[in-house]
Amino acid sequence: MRRRRVYFCLLVVAAVAAVLVSVFSRERYREPVYGGKKLSEWVSEYAANSMNDMKPAPTQGAVDAIRHIGTNALPFLLKWIRYEPPLWKLKLNRVLNPIMGRPTWLDTGADNVRSAGATYALIDLSGDAEGLVEGISRLANDNMASESRTRAVIVLGGLGKAGLPALVGVLTNEQARAVTWSPVSVFSATFIGANGHLEPNIARGAIPALLHMLKSPHVSIRSSATNALRQIDPQALENRGAE
Repeated sequence: MRRRRVYFCLLVVAAVAAVLVSVFSRERYREPVYGGKKLSEWVSEYAANSMNDMKPAPTQGAVDAIRHIGTNALPFLLKWIRYEPPLWKLKLNRVLNPIMGRPTWLDTGADNVRSAGATYALIDLSGDAEGLVEGISRLANDNMASESRTRAVIVLGGLGKAGLPALVGVLTNEQARAVTWSPVSVFSATFIGANGHLEPNIARGAIPALLHMLKSPHVSIRSSATNALRQIDPQALENRGAE
């Protein structure tokens, strides 16, 4: 009889513990709310006019919401930016892209919109986010990622001076991997050129990789490298042309 009571008490304790863990988990991962909207709603609004542009166009309400929520938004934004579309979508895009350009419906799913919004929200939140560069840099160098790597590079570009060393590292790693074409290379070169004046010595660290990109058969690769070199070291570009 006593043994049954012990088992019963243990069962009750386990049940109570399970309930408490469940409640704690829900509280911990519950989205922050501002102005009656969840964070994901604000983030999606953040991206509404930015899907086909490197520059964000959020509403002022979305900007205010992200800045008010602050670092509490980081775990969610860092999770959402890592979204990768299903393999079947990527394969379908490869088939349709040469025929009709990238179909817009591939970009407008809720998860993709939210990931794009998270990209720009992280840029706006960067002033409050210690260690953000390190985490985003790891994602930008993650060879297993696809779409999310490009988003990470956009965040690094949006961070200006703080993201420049990481961008140079990303571009150098792409060269080391002998990548012939990659959106990551194009975006990295573009932002290095745009932000190079903020830290010229650091930006010049990308020159070998940029010169290597000039040999690419892809116009977009050569063009982005040429523009970046014009901005950070025109002499290197002129010397390359004289060879």
